[in-house]
Amino acid sequence: MFAQRSNATKTKFLIIFRWLRRLVVTLFPAIFCLSLSSCFSYGLPEPLAGYAQTAKTLSGGVNPPTLAMITTKTTTGSDPEEVRSDSSSTTHQRDFLGSQYFFGLVPLTSLYFEHGNQYLVEELALDKLSSAGNRVLSGQAESLARSIKNTSIEHVVKPTLVSLSANAWDLFLTRRISVRGEVQVEFFEPDLDGNLVLRERTYSKIDFVKYKSQAQGASLAALIHKAVAGAIDHCFELRNFRPNPRAFKRLRKISREQRLKDQDLIYVSQPQIPEELAEALTREITDSYGFPNWPAYSTSQLARTLQRGFVNGLTDVSLSPISVVGLQGNNVSGRNLLNKTLKTKVKHIELNSENHTLAIEIDWDILSSASSEASSTGSCNTKVRADRKRDGAWVFALEDSSATLAQEIFALENSFTEKLQSGDTTSNILSLSCRRT
Repeated sequence: MFAQRSNATKTKFLIIFRWLRRLVVTLFPAIFCLSLSSCFSYGLPEPLAGYAQTAKTLSGGVNPPTLAMITTKTTTGSDPEEVRSDSSSTTHQRDFLGSQYFFGLVPLTSLYFEHGNQYLVEELALDKLSSAGNRVLSGQAESLARSIKNTSIEHVVKPTLVSLSANAWDLFLTRRISVRGEVQVEFFEPDLDGNLVLRERTYSKIDFVKYKSQAQGASLAALIHKAVAGAIDHCFELRNFRPNPRAFKRLRKISREQRLKDQDLIYVSQPQIPEELAEALTREITDSYGFPNWPAYSTSQLARTLQRGFVNGLTDVSLSPISVVGLQGNNVSGRNLLNKTLKTKVKHIELNSENHTLAIEIDWDILSSASSEASSTGSCNTKVRADRKRDGAWVFALEDSSATLAQEIFALENSFTEKLQSGDTTSNILSLSCRRT
């Protein structure tokens, strides 16, 4: 009797073993392919800096200080597999964060942000500073160092994403999400000549683990944003951004030669977009990342997208643009009366999903630091083709269109024509018109 039971047990084990062997042999090619290449690239929704809706004052009715944030150049090449995110404009492959693991073992997808990882920390840091009610000037280090000599910048910060990884494991009944990395924030102050001097460097580790019932793209992106924003908060909490007017008053008087040298500094204010126009567009623009449940961008975030495009366009033609984000006015007055401020108002935006085209029309004013009156005004419109291969295709189309418009606006300024002729042209432009009024 015992021998019969033993033989029956062996027979069952053999049947189960053969069934598992056939299953493994059948699935092996797919498992091998997935584990070798992480199979699918998966672009996540990206953050956009907004700005405060209500003014902030400190104790005694004092306005918050003007801050400056050093950023890197973040634009994209024509190949969706390449992202440029450094001041020298060289290209590199996408910064992959990690993977989503099928059954906890097989990497099914490779995760990334289309604009790159450094862009993530810069936009989140800018959002933290501006949403607190501060006016923030952001731009590349060289432009900000020259701007400090002309404007009352009191604190300068530079956020850097040292490392970042994000992974999600399918554990059958639950999903384990892990976000790890490190954020660095450097704090600078100007010396007597306006040069940036490093005063302090802080670090904050990211070690975030959470168990959720699902780990789809929107959930992953939200947790990554939260983890990185928390690290930035921790770095900023270690620094007291109190008004420091002496930082500007003690600067040496700038010479005429320096004023002429710095006249290509252009302060790019936040574009004005009518609420009714933005409300009709933000849902479709946000959905171009492929996640309908991701919260729609706000009007201020839409304006930030256009502003970033203006800055990238002017940087590409060797000008020195600086973004102005915050409530305390858009025109930047200072010592150098040759500096200019670009103010824009969106009149019309139309998205054509069938033809994958975006048409935009804006009115613009160029103001000098010497006066609040516009020294030059005009109107521009353009139509560009959206690259549907990109995650966030409409976001990139907005950036491309505003970059083109900014270059065309300053091509009308005689003093900049020679520089603009050496700039790159964008192959996806379908039409372009710009005139003074």
